[in-house]
Amino acid sequence: MSTIEIPMKPDADRTVRELLFELGQVEEAERTVQPRSTDPADHRRRATLRRRERQLLAELRRR
Repeated sequence: MSTIEIPMKPDADRTVRELLFELGQVEEAERTVQPRSTDPADHRRRATLRRRERQLLAELRRR
């Protein structure tokens, strides 16, 4: 299972390359979560990943 590094600086201070790299990490992590899982932890993890993906995409669109 891969882990996603928590950014040490705000998204606004990061380069587009850093944002795209993290977006790739998030997308890869999303693929590892079982979509039909009934485990509440998997549901929370998937929701967290989707939220982070939306944040990264919003920041990239602003640029």
